Amino acid sequence: MSSLDASVWGRLESDKPKGDMLVARPSVVGGSSRLLAARDSSGLRHFLVRIDSEGESISDVEMRGLIIRTRHFVLSGSEQGWYIDLVCKDEDGHTAFDLLGGELGKALAAGGLAPGRAVVTVVARWKRFWSEVSAGKLSREAQIGLFGELWFFRTWLLEAVPAAEATAAWRGPLGARNDFERHKYSVEVKATTSLVRHVHVISSLEQLDPPENGHLYFFSLQLREEGGATNTLPLLVEGCRMKLKADAEAFAQFDATLARAGYADTHQGAYAELRLRIKSERLFPVNSEFPRLGVDRLKGGLPTGVGGVTYEIDLSPIEHVSLADSPETGRPILSA
Repeated sequence: MSSLDASVWGRLESDKPKGDMLVARPSVVGGSSRLLAARDSSGLRHFLVRIDSEGESISDVEMRGLIIRTRHFVLSGSEQGWYIDLVCKDEDGHTAFDLLGGELGKALAAGGLAPGRAVVTVVARWKRFWSEVSAGKLSREAQIGLFGELWFFRTWLLEAVPAAEATAAWRGPLGARNDFERHKYSVEVKATTSLVRHVHVISSLEQLDPPENGHLYFFSLQLREEGGATNTLPLLVEGCRMKLKADAEAFAQFDATLARAGYADTHQGAYAELRLRIKSERLFPVNSEFPRLGVDRLKGGLPTGVGGVTYEIDLSPIEHVSLADSPETGRPILSA
């Protein structure tokens, strides 16, 4: 996955368009001349995708953080043509917008799809993020959940498998059933700040069902909120990025998934206020001893009229059967 070179926006800052005018530059992503980066008089960022005629236009779309429309532009005083105009409405979406531009540039350069179809295909993969981008910063509960996933990703999975495999395995924010999915196993990650019991909330009956292939593991992270703790969500994000910086594709994939999880760097000051200490971390096998509900364990299935079930599990009675309690002891299991 490629990301737009963010310096293009800086080069556009010096030009001050007026009214409905835009200033635009080639995006230099993927080698396609059809993609331009642009700014308008309000400072909003645009991607312009050149199409060959109005007949190739696509229907206008407006999401919370993104507008897509087909417009006719006159460029350089005389050159004119039709463009699909993608507008980022919210600065929280800038990182994701750059990643979207990178995907667009690659798709256009590959030439397998008409420009309009390339836009539709790429945007479809980002629909969930752009539908939620203006929701603001993550709730405290969501911050703790994301912290748990990133802690497992950085300190456990990246120590066991190559960066590209680790980033490809992080599937939860993309709508997968489990947070991490590999060919031989899946991992469901839960983080809790409960100090009395080792309790986690399970959001559905299907969440702890075994995968079609391989094993299901449950990673439990117990946290304590402390003013003097050294762990914060922004520091953990930066730690992941540092570990991935040698692999540009893995780095871009990580940032794309992070954006779909709802994380934006613009809120890192607020996120840094939540300081967490690691109380315990354990990897469990989800087997016959593991406390779970499932459709397979309910005779006759759910009662008529019950659309779903959320329940709590307490791992205190089975802590002794965990497979690993540190990245070092978990590495042989996860490297399979």
